[in-house]
Amino acid sequence: MTWDDVKVLLRSVAEEHGGRLVDLGLLVELVPPGTGSRIRVSGLDPESVRVETGWFLRITVELDEGSDHLREVVAALMTGRAQETVGIQDGRAVEHGWHVEYPSGARSATPVPADPHAVQHPLPAWGPADGPG
Repeated sequence: MTWDDVKVLLRSVAEEHGGRLVDLGLLVELVPPGTGSRIRVSGLDPESVRVETGWFLRITVELDEGSDHLREVVAALMTGRAQETVGIQDGRAVEHGWHVEYPSGARSATPVPADPHAVQHPLPAWGPADGPG
C-alpha cells in the first residue's frame, strides 16, 4: 500500500464512523464527529504506519498484513475497544500499558501494571456532538 492508499482507507473508516480525516501530509488526524479521541496516523516507512491516540497508545501496523488489519485496528479505537493502564507511584506515572481488541485478534503493550492503584483509562467510542440518544 502506498501512503495515498492508506489515506484513502483511513478517510473511508473515519467517514463510516461519522468522523473526518485531516490531511497534514505525512501525518493524518482522524477527527470524531463529537465525543471520542482523535487518532493520529503517520507513515513510518513504506511498510508500516504508526497509530497514536489517548494518553500514550502507540501501535505500529505493518502494511504487509493487509488493509483489513489496519482498518480493524483503527475501527477498534473508534468503537471504544481499547484501554490504557497507568501505574502510579508517589503521584507519578511509573509504567503504562495498553490493550486493543479487534475482530481478528488483539494487541497489547507491556507491561500492563498489576498495581491495584493503577489507573484504568478506557478510550471512549466516537459519538455524535450532542452525545448519545
